[in-house]
Amino acid sequence: MCPIARKNTRAVRSSAAGTLPGVPPGVEPVVAHPVDVGTFLQQVRIDVDSPGVAPAAVGDVAVAEGSLAALADGAVWMRAEGPWKRVTGLPGPVRAVAGAGGALHAGGERFVARLSADGSATLLPLPDAVAPVALPDGPRLVVVATGTVFERDGDRWRASPAPPGEPVAAAQSATGAVAVIVDGRVHERAAGGTEWRVLRLRDATRGWDPPGLGAVAYDARGRLWVGAPQGLAVRE
Repeated sequence: MCPIARKNTRAVRSSAAGTLPGVPPGVEPVVAHPVDVGTFLQQVRIDVDSPGVAPAAVGDVAVAEGSLAALADGAVWMRAEGPWKRVTGLPGPVRAVAGAGGALHAGGERFVARLSADGSATLLPLPDAVAPVALPDGPRLVVVATGTVFERDGDRWRASPAPPGEPVAAAQSATGAVAVIVDGRVHERAAGGTEWRVLRLRDATRGWDPPGLGAVAYDARGRLWVGAPQGLAVRE
């Protein structure tokens, strides 16, 4: 999760891409405005308290079909009803979990697996030498790697180009649009598309391109959120 500093921003899409000062043609500006900082209505504490297992910091969580998956110290724990179960059958440490395509999945170094409620895992082999970098939640199973996006199509993977460079974070909207952070910029492609566009955070006169962009997400309304140590922005 990205910390929210004093400067918090609200961003909305400009009505005409490439018309604000300093925005080149083909780059969509996102106009930023101050917003109030809100609070959560409810907090839920996740305790992994299986016998013989020390409590661990949770690094990622995902929900699908009424089941919850939590990533802690490279291992995945699942819970639907009753106690937590540690997922078995994974070939190595896990880097991310996601609720994608109506099921829970886990991704690690050169593997992706579909998780079952009983704590078992079914491997979905990736092409050789592919190391998943991001595994976003969404309606389809999408794996973002360096330079390539893989989408699960039936029992096979379909590959398409991604922005060059190593992705820092990725997100998928409810309609299938995908956004990634690469080299300090947010790139987005439409659902079912292959063309990527660069989004820039701006106010009316200058850009707000903070270093350290590290989080991106779509909410239930389809708004795109971008997080950095300096603050948070949203495109409505």
